[in-house]
Amino acid sequence: MDFFKKLFNRKPPALHSLAFDAPGWQVQETNPKKQVWEHPGHPAMLSLHFFDVPPDIPVRLEDQPALQGHYRSLISSQHGGLVEVAVGVLANTRIPVVKTIFKIPRQPRGMGYIGSLTLPFRQFSYVVKIQAEEAGMTGVREAVIADKLIREGKIAPGENNILGWSADPYDRGWKKGTLMNLAERDEYDPLFPEHPLTIVREGLKAVYASLKPGQELLRAERF
Repeated sequence: MDFFKKLFNRKPPALHSLAFDAPGWQVQETNPKKQVWEHPGHPAMLSLHFFDVPPDIPVRLEDQPALQGHYRSLISSQHGGLVEVAVGVLANTRIPVVKTIFKIPRQPRGMGYIGSLTLPFRQFSYVVKIQAEEAGMTGVREAVIADKLIREGKIAPGENNILGWSADPYDRGWKKGTLMNLAERDEYDPLFPEHPLTIVREGLKAVYASLKPGQELLRAERF
């Protein structure tokens, strides 16, 4: 009797089957498929999405080059580029987490960054997304780090650009879209705590560390 009671009392996955901490972020919108928070001090948004359909990831998560290629093609079609693609497993579970960070140029100037944590299951998925854009004076991080690296002799000024400045983080032969530059390495985040890329990276770290899947997710079929 207890077995059948537990079986029929099982909740189906829903938006709030996945929880995490978002201290300081202010809720702006909630519906059955999405919740959105706004950062009080920066032009940044945090959101949780529930997709009640099989994930649209066409490659095996274990195949890192193929996964990177998949996201590279997607973001370069929007004139953007990769900053990071990585796969992990949520602590004490077998739930995979795909982490991505993209950069996309904004008009008339500046850069936007989109960081995501995707939790794919066989029949549904969750995506936690953080979006932040440069505001006010743009390009300060790049100018400071470029000057530093030139003075240290680590890069050289070219005729129309800086030699060795930009490259895809996983395929140096890739030339399409807006490539990651040296100033966007995570080692420089502490120097620019207000930069949108720093906000995205630190936000993803905090969310990842506090992810709490419900029992219905622990029982769900894996991707």
